[in-house]
Amino acid sequence: MTLPTGWTGTAGNVTATVRVTKANVPSSMTVGSSILNSTNPYLVDGKPATTGTLGADKCTARFDSLTGVLSLQDYVGGKIHINEAGKDLRIKLIGNAKKITGGQFGIHNDKGYIWC
Repeated sequence: MTLPTGWTGTAGNVTATVRVTKANVPSSMTVGSSILNSTNPYLVDGKPATTGTLGADKCTARFDSLTGVLSLQDYVGGKIHINEAGKDLRIKLIGNAKKITGGQFGIHNDKGYIWC
């Protein structure tokens, strides 16, 4: 039987949640001056938020801590980097306004790969 990530089910008196993670997925990411993680995965009006709709109501970024993918929708802002050396950085770009600034580093990954 194949179960999707995030699936929760009950068998008898036992409830289980399937959570699949990859060893090389970061648990948090810095976008501009904000840290996005599983608790605050959205960037809304430049600040971390628990909820949001990417591309609406000033929500420009969403970090999926299960897959390690940072989705950017019309993001214009500061540098992007992961907070753990050796983890892979995956970015999904959506929309037209994609200007990432930040001095020496726009998008930076210390020892892992960068995937767009």
